[in-house]
Amino acid sequence: MTNTNASPSPPSVPARSQAPRRLFPLSAAVLFIGIYYILPAWILFPLLQSSFHGAGYLAVSMMLYLAVLGGLGMAAGFEPQLKGEAPWVRRLEKFERGPGQAGTDFGFAIFATLSAAGLGYASSQTAWAFFWMPAAMAASVSFWLLAVSGNHEPWPAASYTRVFPTVFPPPAFTEPDPAATPGSNVSLRWTYRRGGIEEIAHDVKLFVPESEVTAAKAVNPGQGITKLYSNMDALSKMAHLFTNPACNTFLVGLARRLHEEAKAGEYSLYEELSNVLACVQAIPYKTDLESTGQEEYWKFPVQTLFDGCGDCEDKALFMCALCMLLFQAYPEEQKEHALEVYLLVSFEEGHAAVAVGGPHVHLPERFYTYNGRRLYFCETTSDGRVGAVPEGVDPKKFITLPMSLQNWEIPPTN
Repeated sequence: MTNTNASPSPPSVPARSQAPRRLFPLSAAVLFIGIYYILPAWILFPLLQSSFHGAGYLAVSMMLYLAVLGGLGMAAGFEPQLKGEAPWVRRLEKFERGPGQAGTDFGFAIFATLSAAGLGYASSQTAWAFFWMPAAMAASVSFWLLAVSGNHEPWPAASYTRVFPTVFPPPAFTEPDPAATPGSNVSLRWTYRRGGIEEIAHDVKLFVPESEVTAAKAVNPGQGITKLYSNMDALSKMAHLFTNPACNTFLVGLARRLHEEAKAGEYSLYEELSNVLACVQAIPYKTDLESTGQEEYWKFPVQTLFDGCGDCEDKALFMCALCMLLFQAYPEEQKEHALEVYLLVSFEEGHAAVAVGGPHVHLPERFYTYNGRRLYFCETTSDGRVGAVPEGVDPKKFITLPMSLQNWEIPPTN
C-alpha cells in the first residue's frame, strides 16, 4: 500500500515486528534461589549475615535478585520473538507464559506478598529470621513484575480452547476438480513453531484454475482502488469481493488442511491462529511496483498465490479470507464460537494488517480494545506472533473494516 499523502515512491517493507522488551522474573526467581540456597549457601548466607543486618541484609539480597533478573534478560537479548532465538530462550518463554495459559494476575502478586510478610513475622523470633525472606521477597517481586508487564488477565480454559465446526468446510464452499479444470498446482511452504519449540514444516500443493486468475485480473480495479479510499462502504464491499472463496477456490482446500491439522493436533485457538499467521507470513513480500508495475494494486488471494508474492494489503486480505473460512463458518447452533475478523488499513502509514478477537476471546498475548472488543494485532509481512505490534505502529490509528462471510456472495451449488 502506498501513502497517498506523500509524493509517489515505491512503498517500503514495514518495520520488522519487534517483541516488547520483557524480562523473565519467575525464571530469575528460580535461578536466584538456586544460587542463594543450593550452591554456595554455606558461604553466601553467612557472609551477608555478618556484613549486613535487618533491612540492609534484605536490600542486598534483592540487589542480587535484580542482578540475576537483569543478566537473564540481557542474555536473552530482550527480543524472544525474532528468528534465530536460542532454544533456551523459547523454553523460558514457555515457562513464564506458554500458549493457552493465563498471564499471572495481581491476585498472585498479593498472595505472594502476604505470604512473604507472614513468613517474616513467623520467623522473626528465631535465628533463621531472615534466611527464608529473600526467597519469599524474590517470589513476591516476580509476581508483581508479571502482573504489571502487560494486558494479561485470568480467564477460564474454555475461552481459548478451540471449538471446531461440526461440519467443515460447509457445503456452500466447493473446490474445483483438477482433472476437469485447466490450471496448475502451486506449492505453499511454511514452518509453524508450535509452543515456540516444536517446528512443524508444511509443503501444501494447491490447485489454481486458470479461469480464476484471468477473472481476478479482469475485475481488479488496479490503481483505481485508490478512488475508494474515501468511501469505507465501497472499500469494505471490495474487500469482501477480494476475499470471496468463490473467486479463490483454493482457499477452501487450504482452509480444510489447516482445519484437519488443528483438529488432529488438538490445537488451541491461539495455536491455530498462529499457524495461519505463519502460513501467510511465509509468502514472499514484494511491493506493488515490483510485482505489478503499478503504484497501488490490491490482489485477490488467488493472484497472490499464483504470483508467489504480495505486499501488506495482499497478505492481509489472504489472512482475512482464511480466518473467515476457519473461524466464522459455523452452523447456526455454533455461531457463538465465531471469531471477529478485521482488515486494518492505514493510508497515512501506507500499511495494512489484520486483527482478530471479540468480546469472548481471550488469548495469551497482548491485546488492544476497539469498541469494547478485545483485539489481537496480526502483522502479516514479518515474523511477529499473534498480538505482536511492530515498533512505532498504533493499531488504533488504522481504519478498522469488519470482515464477515455473511457479506460474501456465494453462488448456489448444483
